[in-house]
Amino acid sequence: MAGCSCYPVEKNGVEYNHFIAETFGECLYSVREIASFMIGMSSLLFWFCCQTPQFIKNYTRKSGNALSKWFLIEWFMGDALNLLGCVLTQQLVTQLATSVLFICVDVAMITQILYYSCFYNHEKEERKKSISETQ
Repeated sequence: MAGCSCYPVEKNGVEYNHFIAETFGECLYSVREIASFMIGMSSLLFWFCCQTPQFIKNYTRKSGNALSKWFLIEWFMGDALNLLGCVLTQQLVTQLATSVLFICVDVAMITQILYYSCFYNHEKEERKKSISETQ
């Protein structure tokens, strides 16, 4: 997707931003377009930070029981369909990046919850059992 060829090279006497065009494949000319792009990209950081407290809480509690598994599955399906829609309609890079971030966060959250509910408690019980057998 990156590395586009911008035509026309200039609009209203302003040349396109070469860095954004080569890196992200978007042809942006005006300060307004570049500002819009930068705000969209910065929103990725905010979306990432939104989930961080839940990851930390799950880690400190060693549990993911605070969130419904069905809610997470529905959330993941909605984000997957959003990503599919972005790909099929060839949306802007910022929209595609946001969709990919949502999927990555969803997968990480589901993985964390599965680990704590299926493996962590089982391993903990195994350790307790082996300690009690040795005593």
